Parts: sequence; C-alpha cells; structure tokens
Amino acid sequence: MKESLYSIGKVLKIIGIILAIILFSLFLLVAISNCDTPDYTVINHYKNDANFINNIATVTDIQYSNEGGEVFICFTDLRSEYQDDSFVIPVSVANPELKTTILEKIKVGDQVKFTSDPWFYGNGYSMPIVAIWSADGEVLLEKEEGYANLMKWLEE
Repeated sequence: MKESLYSIGKVLKIIGIILAIILFSLFLLVAISNCDTPDYTVINHYKNDANFINNIATVTDIQYSNEGGEVFICFTDLRSEYQDDSFVIPVSVANPELKTTILEKIKVGDQVKFTSDPWFYGNGYSMPIVAIWSADGEVLLEKEEGYANLMKWLEE
C-alpha cells in the first residue's frame, strides 16, 4: 500500500512538472507574440517592386499626423487596382523638410502623380506612397528615397 501511494505521488509530481512547463511555455509564447517586432510578411510584400504602380489622381484631402509623423492623402479618380482612396507617406523617417514640402506643394484639388502599392497590408488602412510629384510635375519624393523611408518605417 505504501508503494502504491509512493507511485501515485511520483506520477502526480511528474504531472505537476509537465503542467508547470506547459504553463511557462504558454506564458513565453504570449509574451513573445506581444513584442513589437517588424512584420516580415508585410516587409517582404513591399520588397517586391512589381507591387508598386503609378497613378495620376486628384487630391481630396491631405493631413499630417503629429502623433506618427505621416502625411495622409486621399484621392479620387484612382485606377481600379486600388483598394481604397487613403494613402500614407511616412515622413517621420525622412528628411525633416519632406513634410513641409509636401504640405506646401500639394493642395486639395491638385492632380498629382504618385507611385504606390495599390494594396494595404498589415499596416492599417492606408496604402504607402513611395514617390510623388506636385501638380506642376516637380518631384517631391524620389522612389528610391520613398522606398527606403517605407522600409525604415515598417521596421520601427
């Protein structure tokens, strides 16, 4: 009888250790999944240059977010590939004058050319702009610089 109680005690001890390991593993999994790490699926999508297309559209709204450091632009007359009319330029990681330049040179009602991915993926409801020209054709953001800004912004 003593041996069977001893065996049951050993089994319960082993079950307790296994449960503790499982609970600790679940805690680690939750802690790691809540870490603010870059979403490499999003980054890999945006790394494909073929995902970006040119468009000429009319500005319906333009705003700057002090909180995140982005310029948000809404357009009308977009190509059918675009999911929405809301776009973002991550100026927080760019040259500090870029925000001022964009807000001075682009106004509601202007028809501008821009390069963007027509699909938003994992970063909200705005599609990223990597190049933009003013209504008179002045380059305000070159594609290489805008693309580098986007990658830096996504990794923040």
